[in-house]
Amino acid sequence: MMSMDDTSNGPPSELKKCVEAMDQVSKMFGWLGAPLPFLCALMIVYEIIMRTVFNRPTVWAAELTGMMCATCYFFGGAWNIRIDGHVRVDILYSRFSPRVRAGVNCLNFVLFALYILAMLKFIWPYIIQSVYLNESWHSLWDPYLWPLKIIMFIGYSLIFLQGLAQVCRDFHFLLKGRGL
Repeated sequence: MMSMDDTSNGPPSELKKCVEAMDQVSKMFGWLGAPLPFLCALMIVYEIIMRTVFNRPTVWAAELTGMMCATCYFFGGAWNIRIDGHVRVDILYSRFSPRVRAGVNCLNFVLFALYILAMLKFIWPYIIQSVYLNESWHSLWDPYLWPLKIIMFIGYSLIFLQGLAQVCRDFHFLLKGRGL
């Protein structure tokens, strides 16, 4: 029987623990974002009733719905990567062996990482500026914009870290032919 600390045949236990921890963080944020589409739908229904039945439209519903949808997207993005729920063109990919798919995933990670890291790099100065200036939407409701920018940064960070966890799995599978 092999112990988890034996790295000659199995994955390093620290790597496995890190990957599993990232899975749990992604799951937690996914669960935080999961109810938001339903709340958005309720807000839209409320806005429609207020506008059409009572002729009293809200000043906040459209912007808050957009913020909540963005939060749902960013909080759910990492979990979507974890469960392999993203859209891909399966015409060729589905015909590949599991090991070749793992290799393709590892190559795709390079482009994925470049995009996500660029987004993180370019969002950060805008966050600092937004917080410093107390930037708002410049609308009638006029909510602050920096909380949404921080959510975007957190979301992209989570998406990158979950992508890194997935590429660790795929690279291990590519090399060893078995899961992490």
